[in-house]
Order: sequence, then C-alpha cells, then structure tokens
Amino acid sequence: MADDGEWQCLDAETLPPLERLLPGDVYQALLDEIKRQRSAMPPASGSGINHLNTIPSDREDALKKTRILMERTLHLRRLCFLYELGEREARHRYLAIAKRNEELERRHQEDQQTIRRLRLRLKSLLKIPEPPPEEEADPEEAGPEPIPPAPRKRGAPVGHRGNTRSIPTHIDIEETIPAPLLCPDCGHTHLVGMETHDDRYIEDIPPVLKEVTHRKYQHAFCPHCQSVVHHPDALHGPPVQTGPRLAAHFAQLRTRLGVTYRKLAVYSTEVLGISLTASGVLGILNRMADRMEPIYDGLAHALTVQRTLHGDETGWKMDGQRWQMWCFCNASMAFFHADKSRGSKVAIGLLGKDFAGLLHCDFYGAYNPFTNLQRCFIHFARDVHEEQLITPGDSFLDVLHDKTQFIMDSAKALNQDAIPPPDIQALHRDMHHALDDMIALAPPPSRALTLVKRLQKHRDSLLSFLHVPGAEFHNNRAERQLRPVVIFRKLSFGNRTEEGAYRFSMMATVIETARLQKQNIQALLLRLRHAQASDFAPLAAELLNSS
Repeated sequence: MADDGEWQCLDAETLPPLERLLPGDVYQALLDEIKRQRSAMPPASGSGINHLNTIPSDREDALKKTRILMERTLHLRRLCFLYELGEREARHRYLAIAKRNEELERRHQEDQQTIRRLRLRLKSLLKIPEPPPEEEADPEEAGPEPIPPAPRKRGAPVGHRGNTRSIPTHIDIEETIPAPLLCPDCGHTHLVGMETHDDRYIEDIPPVLKEVTHRKYQHAFCPHCQSVVHHPDALHGPPVQTGPRLAAHFAQLRTRLGVTYRKLAVYSTEVLGISLTASGVLGILNRMADRMEPIYDGLAHALTVQRTLHGDETGWKMDGQRWQMWCFCNASMAFFHADKSRGSKVAIGLLGKDFAGLLHCDFYGAYNPFTNLQRCFIHFARDVHEEQLITPGDSFLDVLHDKTQFIMDSAKALNQDAIPPPDIQALHRDMHHALDDMIALAPPPSRALTLVKRLQKHRDSLLSFLHVPGAEFHNNRAERQLRPVVIFRKLSFGNRTEEGAYRFSMMATVIETARLQKQNIQALLLRLRHAQASDFAPLAAELLNSS
C-alpha cells in the first residue's frame, strides 16, 4: 500500500489482508455481514429459470427472471458497499499509520541528533579530542597501505631558537670558581690557568627568615583628667599580630592561585615559620579585603563610563546554593560581582540602564535591555560547527559556516591593520552582505533554522564592532578573565557566606585590575595595608586614572 493508486476493489481474496489494518471487532463484523449477504444471494446456477443463461419463454418467466436478477443486483450492491466501507476504513487507518510513522521517524531523527549533541558535549567536558572523519577509499583504486609516519621526536622543531632567561642587570653576590685540575680528554693533570672564564647566573630567593618587630607604644599622662592615655593602635587586637607583607603574600596566593586557607596555614607554619591556623589566615585576608572596599567602589563607578566592556557570568557556589559570578572587563580593568540572580537587573544595576559604551556579550537574554551591544561571533561559529558534526552534509549549515568564517577572518584582518585604508569601506559592505545572506536563508524546521532566527533577532548587534575603535567581534576577553575564577571555584567550592563572596570579589577586582595595568601587585597591596583613612582616596584615584 504505497499510495492511493494501488488500491483495488475488495473481494473475498483481498479482504483478509485488512485484518492487519482494521480493529478486530470491525473486521469480524464486516466479514460476518459479507458472508450473510453471500448466503442470502440467489444462486447464479441451477435448472430452468434460475440459471443465468436461461431465456424466459413467457411473460411469467420473464417477471420471475427479473425478480431474481433484481434480488441478485441488490445483494451485489450491498456487498460492494461493504467492500467500499472496508476499503475506506482501511485507507483512513493506513493514512493515519503512515502519518504516525512519519512523525515517529522525525522524532527518531531528532533523538539521534540530541544523542550526538550530548555525546559531543560530554567529550568536550571530558577533554576527549574529536577524531577526524574517515574517507572511504575505492577498493579498486586502493594501493598498498601507506607506511605510518614515524612519531615526532619530543622537543622543539629543528631550527627553533629557544628562549632563555635574560642576563640580570643587578648582581648581589659574585663567586669565582677555581679552574678544573684534570683534562677530561686526555687525563693530564698539569693544567695552566687562564684569564678567561665562562659566565653563569643563578637567580634565587634569600633564606626565609621570620622578622619580628617589637613596637613599644609610649603612654602619656593627661593632667586635666588625671588619666593615662594609650595609643589607639595599642588598644585593639591581640598583642602578637602578623605584618602587611604576609597579608599581601596571602592575598595573591589565595586570589590568583586558589590556595586554600588550610594550605596557607601549613605554608606559613612550616615554610615561613609563622604559626597560623586556617581561621587565622581567614582573618588576615578579611582585613586585607576590607581595605580594598574604597577602590572596589571606585572601580564600580568607573564601569559606567567605559567606552567598551566585555560581560559574562558563571556559576558560583554559595553555601551549596547556586549563585552567579558576574564579570565586566576590558583591556585595563576587571570587575567581579557575586549575586544570587542571573537576570538583567544585575547588569543594569552595575552598568546603569543608560550605559553609553559598547558591551560585548554572548546571546544570553539578560543583556537585551542594553542598546549598544556586540554579540560574540565565536559563540555562533561554535554552535554552527557543533551542529555540522551532528548533521553533516546540511547545505544551510555549510553556508552559515562559510559566511561566518568570512566575517571573522575579515575582522581579524581589520584588527591587525592588514587592510589598506581605501579598501576598508568595501570590506565593511561585504561583511554586511554576508550577514544579510545568512539572514535570508530559509531552511526547513531544524537547528539551522534556529541559528538563522538568532541572526535575524540580533541583526543590529552583530557588526557593531566595525564602528567603535578598540571593539572586538568576540567576547573571549571576558571568558579568559573568568577562567581563573572558575578554577578557584573548583578548588574551593565557592563561599559559605555572602560576606565571603563580597570580599573575594573585591580582592579579585583590585588584583586583576592591577595586573592588567602591569602594576607591581605586591607593592600595591603593601600600600593598601599601610594606608591610613586619608590615603585611600588618592590611592583609588591613582588606580582609576590609569584605567
């Protein structure tokens, strides 16, 4: 039953196959009625006037013959109706089954694509490389199996010039090593010394020695109230405290390298000789983070006036609950903010609803309220590539891949100043035409259609980087800035309190901003630790002015 044209009139021989299409009770009722009609039909053979070929001899025989034929005709018409009814019911059920099969086939294909998509996602998470596609060779043209190439030798390629450490400009200790006493070639022992020598330099750290400072805070006597006056710094904290260099050292180890509090305590006790517990390390870092709050607030205000920013967010653990760590950055500053929400209200609260700069982001909807956006082309290209692995041979995906690659290659050439100035406008037009060609595609309902609709929705925020100096076609900067935070999350599982997340955000913001500006982070942290209340404003202004 391939199509309607193959259906024939039903009879006793073609009716039984309908048993596979019709319900059991319907088929049995139809079969019983056909049998009853056949049994009630006058026979077509017999003697005399009952035989079909008998010619009536008179009027009475003619009337009898007519009644017999009319009765047979009536029964035959009933049989035809029954056959037609069965055929109609079978046709209806056949079409329903065919439609159901098409739907199941479509869902099966979607499930297969979903399985392949999840398999690729799992391989990506497990860092399993994707093997290259194998091409089937023609057995008639296939020659002897090629000899596999020898494995590449370890090390740098031939002709590569290694990069060694530069000669130090400052020398603290100079040592002279005596000349050898034995010739390694002939074994002669009477060697004659020479004035020439070979230079080698050793860079090392001095021995770690604990430095203890005893501060004596002098008392004063007030003759007016007859009381002893103590120095304010002597009235707070325990009698034995840790110094600012240790606090700055811990801040970098904790924020940049993700060292845990317990390991910092072991490092301080066994390597530095300063006995500490994990809770003691936590207290030192909390006091250091609290001193960064004025600079953190200043950087938060500076976000609103940046010409370009990159924004992204990642999951963050807050005492077992899922929070978000937001990041907004550019080439000179990085700002982190922990929040329980992943909605647009967080981005609006940090940047302001009227943010005038260009915000680089992915296609996440939380950034939709902003008008000046640059969506990440690399995110789109990655989605196209993954879908090509799932549905190879899709012509629409091939067009999306080629056009997207052209736009990205052109953007790289523009950023590298590889395009002559007279050709820049023509290249801009070609990039817009490539984007319009992708938007004009009309693929069938599939993942390719979803990608085309994404381009149609974000048409005005895909080539914004062409008109803003310093802008990029991707959001890799924010992703690279978040990578150390993700590693920190894997090592520490986030924070246990909101205050801890806030302090980590402050330390990460200040330290990463100083690193982007190529400042001496240790010196900056020491200045923060030594700063008095009146010193924070100039220090914050110095950091903000350089950004």
